[in-house]
Amino acid sequence: MKKFFLLILLVPVLCGCVAFVESQEKMAETLSLLDVDYKGTVHKDISYADGLAFDLYLPENLSNPSSGTLFFFVHGGSWTSGAKEDGERWCCYFAALGYTAASLNYSLQTKKATPSIDQMIEEIHQCLSKVVSVSVDYGVTLDEMVLNGYSAGGCLALLYGYRETPELPVRFIATQSAPVSFNPSTWEDGAHWLVNVITGVDGSDKGAAAWLSKMSGEDVTDGMIADGSARPVWERISPIDQLKAGAPPTLIAYGQTDGVVPRGHKDMLIEKLEETATPHEYVLFPHSGHALAYDLDCQKSFLEKIAYFCDLYLVN
Repeated sequence: MKKFFLLILLVPVLCGCVAFVESQEKMAETLSLLDVDYKGTVHKDISYADGLAFDLYLPENLSNPSSGTLFFFVHGGSWTSGAKEDGERWCCYFAALGYTAASLNYSLQTKKATPSIDQMIEEIHQCLSKVVSVSVDYGVTLDEMVLNGYSAGGCLALLYGYRETPELPVRFIATQSAPVSFNPSTWEDGAHWLVNVITGVDGSDKGAAAWLSKMSGEDVTDGMIADGSARPVWERISPIDQLKAGAPPTLIAYGQTDGVVPRGHKDMLIEKLEETATPHEYVLFPHSGHALAYDLDCQKSFLEKIAYFCDLYLVN
């Protein structure tokens, strides 16, 4: 009898392990689409701020006009983890096509530090300024860029592209699994319960105020959540609220079963893109969650749409 109950307990664990291994295998297969014969030059760990650096990927032919286009990758990781190396495959892929590419580290939220979204955006500004100047030293003059990001990095890419005055003209934005709102109410439903535990957005004004305070860098109180006066705070850092007419063309991808980013974010973004008449394309990964690991054909389609956007919107 004891063996029977032990087996009952082990089954979910074993199933979870099998699912994890399968997910990793599928993710590796998906990322393999980015594997190319890159023959350019990589300059790693270029400092742009205290303790922060970026990697610069130069194409093989620096005299080709396409080298003047920068593909700028912003990594994901829930604003708490991840690193510039996460963008290596993406950067090699674009650099092999003749473009210049870069991937940055930015400040992450830890137990000892809670940089706001605005601080991360300011670091993107600092990094891009350094990317532009350093590229000249290596023989490349940059005059336009594409913003590329995944998850939290996709959110930052969208916010930068929609809200900021850029160092280079943003020709288009391409993101995957990006959250688009810091309105606490948009996180209360549609995300996995563990996400609510981690963020503290549990439906209470207290939880919402603490989370919004951390993300915005402002002192948000329970009362501000209750009476709605916190709205300007979340709108300032939410891509969905900064998206206006004239925004850069936008290519987005989401997994149908995403349990990390509430699925309503995708619907809100598409509605706002249509409302503002912003040129856009959307790729749905019907069998995938947040990692977009289970739809190889959809990842191919996403890359094909990036190529289409390049032909349509890039000057170089």
